Formats: sequence, structure tokens, C-alpha cells
Amino acid sequence: MPLKFTVKKTLFSIIPFSFFYFIKKKISVDYLIFGKAKGSAGRYLVNDTKTEFTLYGMEKELGSEVVRGFEDCYKTYVMRKGLLRKYILEVNDCIIEPEYGWGIIANDNSLVFDSISNNAWIETYHPSYFRYKKNKLHTIKYPQLVSINILKGGENNYWHFLHDLLGEVVMAKKVLPGQIPFLISKTLAEKPFFKSALLQSSYLAQCTWIIRDEKYIEGGKAYFIQTMPNDNEQFFDVRNMLEVKESNKEKQRKIFLTRNKSRIRFVNNKDEIEEIARQYGFEIVDADNLSLQQQIELFGETRYLVGIHGAGLTNVLFRRNAPLHLLELLPKDYLQPHYFWISKGMGHSYSCLVGSRSLYDTSFYVEPKKFEEKLAQVLNSGV
Repeated sequence: MPLKFTVKKTLFSIIPFSFFYFIKKKISVDYLIFGKAKGSAGRYLVNDTKTEFTLYGMEKELGSEVVRGFEDCYKTYVMRKGLLRKYILEVNDCIIEPEYGWGIIANDNSLVFDSISNNAWIETYHPSYFRYKKNKLHTIKYPQLVSINILKGGENNYWHFLHDLLGEVVMAKKVLPGQIPFLISKTLAEKPFFKSALLQSSYLAQCTWIIRDEKYIEGGKAYFIQTMPNDNEQFFDVRNMLEVKESNKEKQRKIFLTRNKSRIRFVNNKDEIEEIARQYGFEIVDADNLSLQQQIELFGETRYLVGIHGAGLTNVLFRRNAPLHLLELLPKDYLQPHYFWISKGMGHSYSCLVGSRSLYDTSFYVEPKKFEEKLAQVLNSGV
């Protein structure tokens, strides 16, 4: 685990992140000049909310501790007004700055709050006002464009790529007319999984992609999109766009999805746990070493999947119309329901095992005996 991350986590355990955020964002020249971002800055072509919550009748199987953790996670979604919402916002004469992807209304220099997907989670930092003013008269103009964007850093995450960014593309494909160019960050354009997606999907390959690097882009009409969290229909649309074929039900691979120690969240007794998995016939796989095409192929053949809560579990998406059972390993202090929801939404079976609380390096301990018992239970369940 990088020293920088460990230092940050230690600091935030002493001084709340909200304090650092307040100082960096709101006690800044850029915030004082730009002011608060506009909540309604155009016309919403789509603006839907969702507040339903389901445990799929699995309260007993999950256990009270996990149920409580899943419910608490959902409450944080509800508390952040605007997060459990999907939209397509159309804004006229809008300039998009390159660093964060903020939309800025040209005639009054105001920021568009909904120009950044998931901005309701924690509003991203304001862009440089003086850099914007310097470049405002030298924008590259397009009649129309669709901004595929998320809170900065989200482009690095495989879950957010499949869930949010490709989710935005499929929403645009369904609602907006014609072939409007897509504006993406340079970070996303350089990601191997994005490049692989262009090879995998004929639709994505034929799209026009504008790279948001150092230039300020202006759209006569700019469209900004947010997807609905953990929406089954959206995942099905992404899978179709990626041209994922029906899975062969005869393929019954058993995969243990490992995470190395450079990642956030890992099992600190992984050697012991992985040896038990091997004894039960599991292949040990690190998805970081696989292309998108290889992941589609591998997880399309996977009948039993064991893994730590993390982006690689999104690959349950690729087991199409064939049975799969996910056993998710969770630290006690991070009981998140995302892969429970996606698994059940895909029609798959789900189990979980809770380990210890996370240490400062984000590792946690999994009791070997409990792991072996749970693994045997999953394999003997036949579902």
C-alpha cells in the first residue's frame, strides 16, 4: 500500500476529511469568484429518481450484521439528494473545462452542478477561474457534444467504467438522436479497458471521440448524463453494447479473484486463504492482468466466483443466462451491497463472508476455518 495513502488515512482518522475539503474547496479564490454551481442550468430530457431498496428476501442468509451494513450504505445514498437519480441535461452555449470536466455557461460564467456525474456524492473542486477566462475566447466549438464524465478519479476504476461511463453512453444512445460526438477525459482515453472496449463493440468503434486534454471545448448544445446506481436495465444495455454472447452452461470454472497488496482492500492472510481455494479446485486470477476481452471470456465461463469486494466483481455481468454463484469477502467496516445488487439483478446466487475490521493499510483478516466452511457450503448448494 502506497505510503501516501496510509498517511492520508491516518490523518483523516484524526482530522475529518470534511475539514480538509472545506478548506481546499470553499476557502479558495476560484470558489469565491465562480460561486456556487447552478442546480438547474438547462433542460432535462431525462430526470428520474429511485428510492426503492431490496434485499431480495435474503435477510436470513445474509445475517443481521450484513443486512445492517447494506441498509446503512443505502441510507448514505438517500441522504445525498440527487445521487439516486438519472438524468440527461441539455445546456445551450456551454464551455467545458479540461481538468474536471465542469460545464460553464458562456454568457454568465456560472458552473453547471449536473455537468459532473456523481457530483452529489461530494462536489468536485472548482476549476481555475483565471485559466478559464484566459481560454474562454479560444474554445474549440462543436454544434453538439455529449460529455462522458464522472468525479475526477472515477475514470481509473473498472466498476465506474462499466457502470457509470459506459452507462452514460448507452443512455445517450437510447435518448439522443444521431451520432453526437462524445467528449471524454484524456485519462479515460488512455485506459486499456477503454481501448479494449473500442475493439469489443462495433458501436463504440464507430463513435466520434473528442479528447478533453488542455483545450476548452464549447458546445452549442452540450449534454450531461448521470446513470442510476446499480440499475439492472442499464447493465443489460452495457452488456448488449459490448456484444457479450450467451454463456456456455457446460463451462463450470471456479475462479478466486485475488487483489495484490498495492490495491485498496486486500486479505492480509491471502496465501492461506488462496491455498484453501486451490484445494477446492479454484484458479487464482488477478483481473488486473487481463484485457477486457479476456475478462469477458473468462467470466462467461465462470460458475463459482470468490473475491474481495472490489471492481473486479463487476465481471459477474459477463456470465450471461447461465448460473453463477458469487462468494464475496467483506471487511467488517465496509459492508457495501453493490455486488450483491448486481449479482441478484443478473439472476445469480450470492453469499458473503465478513472478515475483520480494516487495518491502516486497508488489509483485513479472513478466518481460514470459516472461509473453508463457507466455500464448501457454496459448492454443495448447487445454486
